[in-house]
Amino acid sequence: MNVVRLGRPKGGLNAPLHSISLLRFKLYPRSRFAYVKFRLKSDTLNSPASDLLLLNIPRNELGIQMLSKELKEQIFPGTKSSVPKIKAALAVEHLKRQNIWGKNVQPVPNTGFKLPPLKGGNIEEHFKILGKNQSEPYLSRAKAWSNSKELPPRPTNWQFISGWTKYDLDGSAIPVKYPEDDFLVFDIETLLSESDYPLFAVAVGSSGWYAWVSPRLTGESDKLSHLIPMGNTGKVIVGHNVGFDRARILEEYNGSGSNNVFLDTMSLHIAVGGLSSHQRVSWINYAKAVEKNDSEYLQNEQVTGRYFGVSSINRLSEVAKLYCGIHLDKSARDLLVSGTIEEIRDEIYPLMDYCASDVSATHEVFKKVFPRFLRKCPHPVSFAGILHMGNSFLTVNRTWEEYIEKSEKTYNDMSRSIENKLKELALAAMKTSEDGSFADDDWLKHLDWTTTPLKMTKPKFKKDGTYAKNGEPRPYTNQFLPGYPEWYKASYDKKSNDLRITTRTRIAPYLLKLKWRGYPVYYSKGHGWTFRVPVEDDIGGNVKPCTFTEDPLDPNYEEYPISDVAGKYYRIPHKDGEQAKCGNPLSKGYINAFEDGILTSEYPAAREALNMNAMCSYWISARERIRSQFVVWNKENEHVGNLGFAEQEPDNEVGIILPQTATMGTITRRAVEATWLTASNAKKNRIGSELKSMIRAPPGYLIVGADVDSEELWISSLMGDGQFGLHGATALGWMTLQGTKSQGTDLHSKTASIVGINRDQAKIFNYGRIYGAGLKFATQLLLQFNPEVDEKTAVERSTTLYNATKGVKERSLKYFGKPFWHGGTESYMFNCLEHIATSANPTTPVLGCTIPDALLPENVENQFMTSRVNWVVQSSGVDYLHLLLVSMKYLIDRYNIQARFMVSVHDEVRYLVKKEDQYRAALAMQISNLWTRSLFSYKVGIHDLPQSVGFFSCVDIDHVLRKETDMDCVTPSNPEPIPHGHQYTIEDILEKTNNGQLGDPIEETVEENTPNASKKPTFEFEEYFDREYLEAQMYTDISDIEAVLSGRQSPFIEDNLREIEKISNPGDSEEIIVDIETALGEPKSKPETKEVDASSPTYITGSLNQLLGKKAPGARGNSKRRSQLNKFINQASRSNE
Repeated sequence: MNVVRLGRPKGGLNAPLHSISLLRFKLYPRSRFAYVKFRLKSDTLNSPASDLLLLNIPRNELGIQMLSKELKEQIFPGTKSSVPKIKAALAVEHLKRQNIWGKNVQPVPNTGFKLPPLKGGNIEEHFKILGKNQSEPYLSRAKAWSNSKELPPRPTNWQFISGWTKYDLDGSAIPVKYPEDDFLVFDIETLLSESDYPLFAVAVGSSGWYAWVSPRLTGESDKLSHLIPMGNTGKVIVGHNVGFDRARILEEYNGSGSNNVFLDTMSLHIAVGGLSSHQRVSWINYAKAVEKNDSEYLQNEQVTGRYFGVSSINRLSEVAKLYCGIHLDKSARDLLVSGTIEEIRDEIYPLMDYCASDVSATHEVFKKVFPRFLRKCPHPVSFAGILHMGNSFLTVNRTWEEYIEKSEKTYNDMSRSIENKLKELALAAMKTSEDGSFADDDWLKHLDWTTTPLKMTKPKFKKDGTYAKNGEPRPYTNQFLPGYPEWYKASYDKKSNDLRITTRTRIAPYLLKLKWRGYPVYYSKGHGWTFRVPVEDDIGGNVKPCTFTEDPLDPNYEEYPISDVAGKYYRIPHKDGEQAKCGNPLSKGYINAFEDGILTSEYPAAREALNMNAMCSYWISARERIRSQFVVWNKENEHVGNLGFAEQEPDNEVGIILPQTATMGTITRRAVEATWLTASNAKKNRIGSELKSMIRAPPGYLIVGADVDSEELWISSLMGDGQFGLHGATALGWMTLQGTKSQGTDLHSKTASIVGINRDQAKIFNYGRIYGAGLKFATQLLLQFNPEVDEKTAVERSTTLYNATKGVKERSLKYFGKPFWHGGTESYMFNCLEHIATSANPTTPVLGCTIPDALLPENVENQFMTSRVNWVVQSSGVDYLHLLLVSMKYLIDRYNIQARFMVSVHDEVRYLVKKEDQYRAALAMQISNLWTRSLFSYKVGIHDLPQSVGFFSCVDIDHVLRKETDMDCVTPSNPEPIPHGHQYTIEDILEKTNNGQLGDPIEETVEENTPNASKKPTFEFEEYFDREYLEAQMYTDISDIEAVLSGRQSPFIEDNLREIEKISNPGDSEEIIVDIETALGEPKSKPETKEVDASSPTYITGSLNQLLGKKAPGARGNSKRRSQLNKFINQASRSNE
């Protein structure tokens, strides 16, 4: 037997094993290994129940568990992981200084199975081939079109005929079913005031122009639901914000998808010349100054001027002006926004000219921006990735309409309830005017009690002194609530003829008699909501009272606080810091203050009002976007048939929503969509927050997907680890890979303990910091989480956090010729991120995408560093997503898995899958994640991967879309829990797929030509991070850094190398005695002894499977089976002596 010895070395973490208690085992049907539960016992270690798969654990020099040899040899063929000893020793010292080295780590199952073979010679060539194959023929067509010279002549006489008309090169107009060209520039127009369906469209290809007119517009049909046929012939369709146009194309409403692909000139522009959120306002102001020729402003904003010349906001008119110098006349747009169908019909010819002008401008923009995009994003996966992202779709059934109705009803009912209670309080307050007691009330006295008396007409008398006919005094007409105070009149709704006060009304906190820390609230024009404290009271902390102007001419002058010599006023804290004003203490941001007893009221209605605000906040913000979703139903649109779904429930129609996505909607190339990509998860106190779960799989299908675990955190930490060439070499890398919540060694737990917040809040701190946010962000966040913390304390805690994580920034150039961070858990990572962000041409390390022109250092100097660091992290996250999508597309097509990409929300990916293929799709997702992580590791120069990140922690298989399969999705509008889905680990999936069998691959029709893959990492750490710099970053004290540069020999090197040696060569193992505590049955056949791979734990378990056979219920004390197992273990031990 050639197997590793089933034992552990003496001493430390690796205490000798004296016995294995076998607890239970389960044979995987049709597989070559068993699942064995056991407990390890020794004089120093009694472990929890564990898996036999853990017994043969490959580790790197730092003890990080790596992929099994079986997987590594398939993903990194012909490579060896060798790291200079000095780097490993420095990594150990850094981990010691961060109190991490030597922490006990629980191993995870060490998985091995046969993967689909790589294309090309390595993982990088593999992805280049996949990307190239999936990009064609679309990429070649797009390149050819961008090099084309002139468009065909635009028609001068449009035909007002329903359907498609082609305007040939000779000027003739011919009815066609759909455009014949394989490359089109396209634009549609709608009348949104009437319907989401299209009214007319214009397209152009190399063979001529095309126009489509809806039968609704020509008067041939009363139905609104007409979609535009495009054919299913593999067209490339270009448009500006083309996601809007795609949602009106007939062939896209099919569960199997179409063969057409879409390229968005708006997204291409954003990747090339887009603006960050911080730049956008400055750009708009600069554009206004240019228009007004404001020379003084332009002189003062020279940096803005530099990026102004290479960027623009995203409107077609501005993009066309930037790249082509085209000035579009958009006046006709007004009619399409506010006109009627009759007005559109009357002006159809000028409107079609207008649409054709947009098509021409889009064509010219595409010719300019597409070649630039390919230079910015040269990897074929980046192009293929946006094609896949542009084909998202969602399925619903009639529960969609029920959801909207229930949410709206719940919202209205709740709003009315609170309004009625506030109305009761207002009427009660009115009664205090009878005796004037409002003047002594700490809240009501601040209302405006000014009244306007009832005005009567002048009486007319007869000579005898009696009233003349109709001469009695009468109230003047059109008087509004005479005799009522101004606050009451301001709250009166004339339309409903009733008092209407909501939680957003200014007087609501007064009526509810709110208190902050036991003191009455007061609204100040200059300070927002405050609370009044008697002058003799000390509220502690460093908060300063408000000051008020004494100038009566000042617009913020307030008579009451100035005259109140017995009180002082403090601002109610705001999450954005002491300079921000509290606009409404009843807003959802103050719910925690109410729960903590900081915000109080004598009325139960106050709590109800706060809860109602929280419950309604999501629906208020999202209801219009949700209600306006464009859903195409199969029964309402006979021309779409069954939407491609063979199985239909007679009482539950199927509908499709095409998210109108900008595939690269931000400068980091993240996709943007107004509803689905921002949808929150279901919360018990948020009306309508079950939105995502309204996406339902049609009959016969399931939704399969996963969240990439700590995606951008891992990417960031990998850049720091890459300097050492070792996974887990930095404190951040180690915490990301091996840290646990239970031991408090993961990043979020560490941050929570430093700042004094909970772990969920710490996540926001950590991601904000990694995205480049500074102390100001952390301070504001802490004030938001804990209103009782004053700003000085918040600054101190945030500074402590940043010193411990980012470290201290040395700005002097005398040490390494550049500023650098040192002494923190994340210093290595930030130095790497900032090195990329400040380089002449910032590029993502994996796919080599370059930052947009508006953030290039030559255009912004040292400004916008937060945006630039954020770009490195988030744009790398987009690389990850594109790689994942391309891999999934390859496996779906290669193994004929019936699955289609649905949607991706940053680190979530979901597919619609036929039920019979659910486990194969889940396996494809795991393989895709493994390949993607491996390429990231490969590109930073580490040819291995930690086991803990190789696979998704689980793949979700569900019938609805939701963050977690066990979420009930119970909300105020959905009181009934939704049945749960299922989660499957890689071990579960291997069991379901006969140990990783995707099935028989279908024959490939694309030619496999191997592109030249780079032999070096994209980011060459050796060049930028030498040995002295590597060591210097770990030190807090600058004197240690100076000692390193002076040539000091680090005293710890030899000791650390010896500790590494212990991990690499654990020494002799002791013989293991096996105590079988589980009843075992008789074997079906005589066990065989085979030669097996020493590094593959699946072979060890396979041998045990042969020895143990299948468990027989009720069989006990089988000495024969015990003897066989002992013999196997003893043979295994002796074979390595």
